[in-house]
Amino acid sequence: MNFGEFCSTVKKFFEESLQNVNEEIRNGNIKIKVDYSFPSYLRIGESPQHWMAELTGASEMINVNNYGLEAPNVSEKHENTSAFFNPGLDIEDSMKPVSNIVAVKGVGFVNLCVATNYDYTAFKKFINLETSSTEVRLDSAEVPITIQPDCKTIFFYNVDLIRTENFKLFFKSIPTAIAVKKNITRNELKQFLKQLVNKLFKSRPPTIFGINIGYSYSSEKFARDLLSLTNQPINEPIIDGFIQKHLKFFTKGLGYQRGLSQTELKILEGDFGDKECLKPDYLMLRNDGFYDILDLKTSALKKKSITIGDTSRMRFNAYVSELISQLVGYERYFKLEKNYKWVLKKYGIKIRNPKLIGIVGSFQNFDRSQVDLALEQYKDNIAILSYSDLINLLRKNI
Repeated sequence: MNFGEFCSTVKKFFEESLQNVNEEIRNGNIKIKVDYSFPSYLRIGESPQHWMAELTGASEMINVNNYGLEAPNVSEKHENTSAFFNPGLDIEDSMKPVSNIVAVKGVGFVNLCVATNYDYTAFKKFINLETSSTEVRLDSAEVPITIQPDCKTIFFYNVDLIRTENFKLFFKSIPTAIAVKKNITRNELKQFLKQLVNKLFKSRPPTIFGINIGYSYSSEKFARDLLSLTNQPINEPIIDGFIQKHLKFFTKGLGYQRGLSQTELKILEGDFGDKECLKPDYLMLRNDGFYDILDLKTSALKKKSITIGDTSRMRFNAYVSELISQLVGYERYFKLEKNYKWVLKKYGIKIRNPKLIGIVGSFQNFDRSQVDLALEQYKDNIAILSYSDLINLLRKNI
């Protein structure tokens, strides 16, 4: 099975399955007494042995006809299957796990938090998100789980994984996910998913595979899933795509009226290399009717720090310096009269004294005092936030 077949099969199955669930809820045939929501984003991973899929994000799905999962155009490549599911870096199958999955078919994890005792205690002390009530813990382990190459199929539902690595704390929330051997056929995959959904629904208490139980369409759910995504080495388009699906929480958390994503800015004036247009990640509408400019990078997990040098020469590393250069370039674009008039006429976008906001790094590599020192060499309108800062802002709005 290739990427296109796997992605389209999983996407179509869950869209149809969850549409049916929504209809049964509306008709009163299914009653859910706790908060719930429907996933909005489909991640697809690939290792040498397996295809992996994860449903994340949240959608209200008020109208059945409008529901759909946002799916990627390419798969996320991983050296092994364990790396797709575990938080943090440098995951290997040879690591000592809390739980090891070998050559079995149909094994699954439901409503579990998997961690060592030390990692769990550290997580509750420093992050303190609510986790699944049933815990699987050991005194000593390197990773929460390992999935060996000969594992045939595996599924996860409402599973939290916690891990420390070199004094860094990582968290992964898995609302719904599967992994299957690459040699599975389309019909076998459909059958596996159908049997799994039916089996879990007939369990006691019934489990609706795919739905987000315990989390409504809210800032809390967005913050939790964003923390989970940024605790893995994923690229910018995945983070950006996920944020676009939850744009109202993103803009509200940052204190804006709305956000415009990937707005195409035609270059009529100025030297911007060989580019014909610019596309800032987001233009953020302030309360006064003018827009600020925001760009995203990743959480840069491989970087020990996003700053370099001592306190007398504190500066940003090349990754963050590039981010700031991009933001300054966008500001320069709007200062040129022909460009500004075109944008105003085309989109009605007004720019005056914009704040330039970059989001990069996380609590593992972001020291606020060092970042503030590094910012002293720049204009006052530049702000650098970490994903941890963003998540804290989102949680304040819950």
